[in-house]
Parts: sequence; structure tokens; C-alpha cells
Amino acid sequence: MNDNQLGKRIKQARKKVGLTQMKLAKKIGVAYPTLNKYENGHRTPDSMLLANMADILDCDSGWLLSGKSAFNGDVELSEIVNILQNDLPEAKEFVLMVLKGKKQVKEGLIGIQGIIEKKVVSTLQCS
Repeated sequence: MNDNQLGKRIKQARKKVGLTQMKLAKKIGVAYPTLNKYENGHRTPDSMLLANMADILDCDSGWLLSGKSAFNGDVELSEIVNILQNDLPEAKEFVLMVLKGKKQVKEGLIGIQGIIEKKVVSTLQCS
């Protein structure tokens, strides 16, 4: 892992959510100079701190580490969205929540489960 790239992504995500280094440092429980070292690539946060930081910065920790979503796999997000628009458009919002690593993952999964169950019941009733 390139610490300098990690630091650039931390900085980018921090600015996107409108936090100063001082505010983010306080939220994640580190001193300002420590966060500054993370952003400048001189130190690397441990995995627990990185996960906490990703949560606060409303991004995916996989993206912070690699620049790619942890949910990237073999299927691109756009492909999943296209499938959902054609087959289960009502599930699109919930799946996007899950894929983006939002805090509402549990609610998103429950929503997807409910939509799929309705689709299955509807399909069985039509048979």
C-alpha cells in the first residue's frame, strides 16, 4: 500500500465532508499532528482506526486503502444498477446504500430482503 496515496484519499474524503484536520482528529481520537502524518503519508492508521475514519468520512475503507470500492469485485456498480433498473428497480436505493458502505447497511439489507420476498411471492402467485 502506498501511504502517500492513502493520505491523499483521507484528505480528499475529509474535505468532501467539510471537516478540518483538527475536527477529524478529534472525532477519531488522535492528535492533530498524527492525522497530519496520515494525510502526508508519514504514518499509516491501524485497521480499526481506518474503519472508524471511513465511517466518519462516509466512504468505504477499501476505497481509502486502494482507491477502489471493497465491493468492486468482478461486477461494476454501474452493471448492478442497470440490472436493478430492469429487474428490481424498487431495490436500487437499498443496494446503492450497501454498495457505498453507508451506515445504513443493516436497513439496506432488510429493505432488499423485503423487496425480494415480495417479488418471489408475486412470482409464485402469477404461476
